[in-house]
Amino acid sequence: MSSAFTQPIPKNLRQQMIQRIQSAPEQDVVLLHDIWLSAAKERLWQEVQQDATAEQEAGKLDQVPDLVRRYRARPESA
Repeated sequence: MSSAFTQPIPKNLRQQMIQRIQSAPEQDVVLLHDIWLSAAKERLWQEVQQDATAEQEAGKLDQVPDLVRRYRARPESA
C-alpha cells in the first residue's frame, strides 16, 4: 500500500475527506474510525513517552525503586 513517492496534499483535503466519508459504505467508515483511533493512540503514547523521559531526566522518578521496595515489604494486613 505504500508508494515510492508522496502524493501532494490538496488544499481542500478536509472537504474532500468529508465528502468521501459521507458517500462511503458503512464498513469503510468503521475501518476509517478504527484507523483514526489507532493514530490517536499512537500520538498519545508518544506524548506519554516524551513526558516520562523528561520526568526521568529531571530526576522525578529517582525514588520509584525505593517506593516499590517499601511497598513490597509492607505487612500483608496493611
